[in-house]
Amino acid sequence: MEKKEIYLAGSFFGFRDKIISELSYKYKFADPRKNRQHSIATLVVDDMVGAEKCPIMLPYFPKGNSRGTMTYGEIGGSRAKGNYIIIADETEKRDDFLDSISDYNPNSIEDAINFLKENNPGRDPSRAITKKQNKDNKLKIFLATNINYFKEIEQVCQNENKILMYGDFENLKDFGNVDLTIAHFPKGENRDKKAILFMGMSYALKIPVIMIEENPIIYPPLAGLPRRIFAKKEIALDYLLRLNSQEIQDEAKVMYSLFQKYKS
Repeated sequence: MEKKEIYLAGSFFGFRDKIISELSYKYKFADPRKNRQHSIATLVVDDMVGAEKCPIMLPYFPKGNSRGTMTYGEIGGSRAKGNYIIIADETEKRDDFLDSISDYNPNSIEDAINFLKENNPGRDPSRAITKKQNKDNKLKIFLATNINYFKEIEQVCQNENKILMYGDFENLKDFGNVDLTIAHFPKGENRDKKAILFMGMSYALKIPVIMIEENPIIYPPLAGLPRRIFAKKEIALDYLLRLNSQEIQDEAKVMYSLFQKYKS
């Protein structure tokens, strides 16, 4: 029987060697350390392809470290495809949202390894999210984060051909109705990692992402997930006001008009 492949997500610590040495008799592994590192574009493509294609995903969050930022995006991509997700979290406080969308939540990497030795989990196609065709020609815009200017976006979309969606999805399959995802990271605040997870989910489902990054330094891998990145929310609001179609020629005209207006 062909070995199932596990995507090993997390920071570049030596935990992968331990897992591979103990489980290589039973599984194959997608190891991000072997992905192309010469550019963010190729790195993100390789990481997300691994997260999406492997029927099992094993993110590891070691004690004493914060949970990896881009790991949330990879988990989102994996969940969109219905893969089996095992989150080994040794940090002091688990993330309830991550636990709710994963399949097994051990408190240590040893427990995760023992589980995989005794079980043979894999992808469940019924859990996969399907992108649904937009039949009413209204842009369904999902606010993936606790954006602090809901009212401003509501005003932009008022009387326009747009529908706002925000909050948590009780049924993740409803995410298939989304046409455009917005993630906002205000200056001086910790990036909302749940928003990053939805960015990864959008990437896997080919849903365009608009990222509003108000911090002076963009976390590099995040730049590989969105279609457009804005440094100021007022420009992003202007973009949303002008955007009425996802067709490339229409969207490009919106961007050209913004380039001209803001002298970029």
